[in-house]
Amino acid sequence: MKMLADAGKNPQEKGNQKVAKRATTMLKGIIVGLPTAATLFEAWNKVQPLITKLFGL
Repeated sequence: MKMLADAGKNPQEKGNQKVAKRATTMLKGIIVGLPTAATLFEAWNKVQPLITKLFGL
C-alpha cells in the first residue's frame, strides 16, 4: 500500500506506473490466496479498477 501511495503522488511518471502495476499484482495475489477473505476480495474488486485507472494501466 505504501508503494501505491508514494507512486500516486505522481501517477503519470513511467517509473511510478511500473511500481503501481507490480504492487497491484502483489496485492491481488495476496488477497486471492486468502480463503476467508470474501469481504476483502469484494473491496479489492472495487478499488483495483480505480488504482489502475489512476496510473493508466
